[in-house]
Amino acid sequence: MEKAKRSKYDNLLMDISKVLKNLIDEYAEDFIANFIELRKYYVLNKYRETIFYGGRFSESLIRGLAKKYGLNYEDRLRRVKDDLKKSLKGRISDFFREVYLEIAYNIYQLRNKKDVAHVNLKVDPSVLDAHLTFAACSTLFSETLKESLRLSKASISMSVIEHVLNDIIRKELPFIEKITENKILVFKGKTALEKILLLLYYTDEWTDRELIFKSLLHEKSKDAIRVALKIGERRGLIAKSDDGMKYKITLKGIKYIEESIIKELSIGNTYDK
Repeated sequence: MEKAKRSKYDNLLMDISKVLKNLIDEYAEDFIANFIELRKYYVLNKYRETIFYGGRFSESLIRGLAKKYGLNYEDRLRRVKDDLKKSLKGRISDFFREVYLEIAYNIYQLRNKKDVAHVNLKVDPSVLDAHLTFAACSTLFSETLKESLRLSKASISMSVIEHVLNDIIRKELPFIEKITENKILVFKGKTALEKILLLLYYTDEWTDRELIFKSLLHEKSKDAIRVALKIGERRGLIAKSDDGMKYKITLKGIKYIEESIIKELSIGNTYDK
């Protein structure tokens, strides 16, 4: 089932790449890959990595556009961007050409100018820049795909794409490892409930009770796991199937994971390194 799910997502990513090639040519795959990386590192509070991949993401957009429309895409990025703004009038939407290209270039500049031009030295400037990078690049990805869809007259659901990207990030969490179909190791999280939530967040589907026990019994007792499942269900963080044999993380549980657990992993305030 997992293999079929991955195949479905891989095929959709290929479809997204094909659509993007209508606008950014062979840079489409780099564009997607860098977006996935920056989102993953942002979730983990790895701010400098977020900025780095945001710069690469933005560069792939600008150079890809230039290559697609026959401009000198290997020149200095500022010149490439300026040439695009002059040459693409009437060929792509004016708002995309005038506004989003400037946003992309400014995000690219953050990679080279981080740690400067910030007044409050008590705040890590990478934190501020990473928040800006994440917000800007999320918009750039969405708008680039919309413009590509408009030009190609193709049709892909944006909500489905968002789900796929989120799923990919979950699958690449560095503190979870799938050993077999019936065993997934969770290396972070102190309590049984935290480990169960991380495991269910990773699977993102109804998960057999047996898999949960096999995955956690190497460090948590059966009683601790049973109690944790009951607490998670009572708090609305997980749901239990009617037959009581499967569990799934709820939207409340996902929010709790993303806001209260995952972001702590890179800081080390709650978990052992």
